[in-house]
Amino acid sequence: MPSDPPGLPTVVTRAQALAAGMTPDEVRQRVRGGHWTALLPGTYARRSTEPDLDPFEAQRVRHVELCTAAALRHPGTTIAFGSAALATSLPLVSDPPALGQLIASPGGWTGIRDGVRYRSAALRPSHVVDRGVRVTSPARTVVDVARTHDLADALACGDAAVRRGLTDVASALTLLDSLGTVRGCRRARAALVHLDGRRESPLESFSWARFLEAGLPLPLMQEEFWDEDGFVGRVDFWWPQFRIVGEADGRMKYSTADAIYAEKRREDRIRRLGVGVERWGMPELGRGWPRFLPRLAARLR
Repeated sequence: MPSDPPGLPTVVTRAQALAAGMTPDEVRQRVRGGHWTALLPGTYARRSTEPDLDPFEAQRVRHVELCTAAALRHPGTTIAFGSAALATSLPLVSDPPALGQLIASPGGWTGIRDGVRYRSAALRPSHVVDRGVRVTSPARTVVDVARTHDLADALACGDAAVRRGLTDVASALTLLDSLGTVRGCRRARAALVHLDGRRESPLESFSWARFLEAGLPLPLMQEEFWDEDGFVGRVDFWWPQFRIVGEADGRMKYSTADAIYAEKRREDRIRRLGVGVERWGMPELGRGWPRFLPRLAARLR
């Protein structure tokens, strides 16, 4: 199979492929051979360019591809809500939305078609960015996710946007105010005031959501520890009044034996300072939360 013409996007329309010099038969050959995958009529994902992904990330890639194909087929629509978060590489704790989320201009067709939900709304030009297709701006996306998703998703998406300099708390609240009494505005405000770019992963954002929902004492973040040998490290969470460090450990955080050994030495040095260490991951914050919460709460007394 010859190489694809240079400059083709990952999600490509038949018209784009033909304009790049391909023939209709070359398009069909790529689809039949599995090099391209048909998404919607006349739109394809160029899977030959995609790196190996774990199932967690692959699910998100497929969702964004479907939304991109829908936006290409229906010019003037805008990828929005949780779909826009994934299209902007802003994380969600939850799985991708069951349906792609697109906004049509007022008066446009609304409903569900081909796995995509189309809603009607008026979007200001400043609330839309061009990424090959129309996507809500990062600030608008953060506000919309806070309106329509749970607190963990709102913080994971918003914290990442703040950390990357895409928005800040004041700007997000101002944008929310400009929308008036839209659905979910109170829910969004309650989440947006807690955005903080110091949380460095979705797991840390999920942890903060759990602290808030459970009424636990809120810790300091990214505090540095030192001992007689020098710098020990920064910790995710620190409750000085209880002398407890909390570490939210993602599945890829310590992916090698050397990393595991280095982390064990770091934790031993922290414990020698008379500090307790509590660790958790996604299982404890997810289905295991009813069991983990009493254990954590008992240490924070």
